[in-house]
Amino acid sequence: MERIPRSETRYEKNLTASIKYEDKVFSCITKNISKSGIYLEAIGFDLKTERDISISIVGDDTLFELKGEVIWSRMISAEPSLSKIVGLGINLTEVPPEYLNYIDYLKYE
Repeated sequence: MERIPRSETRYEKNLTASIKYEDKVFSCITKNISKSGIYLEAIGFDLKTERDISISIVGDDTLFELKGEVIWSRMISAEPSLSKIVGLGINLTEVPPEYLNYIDYLKYE
């Protein structure tokens, strides 16, 4: 899949999140976020890309429900004693207005 150029500012933000794909839920944490994309690290997610996922993010006591597509992925940790941690680049496809307002607010932090 062709890489989508970044047009918005990314904000480094570690937020609790989860992704849902095919009736499975994976715990994750955001590392950076923008209006059109997110980089997050997920526990136990397999490495296949080009998949549509649902994303739930908790930001300042607000739950944001988003939809996105996995554009790229990479293995972060594969040690046998640890859970598999995967970094995921997500292109957002459905974003509520409250999330966009939250991103606008981050430039003032």
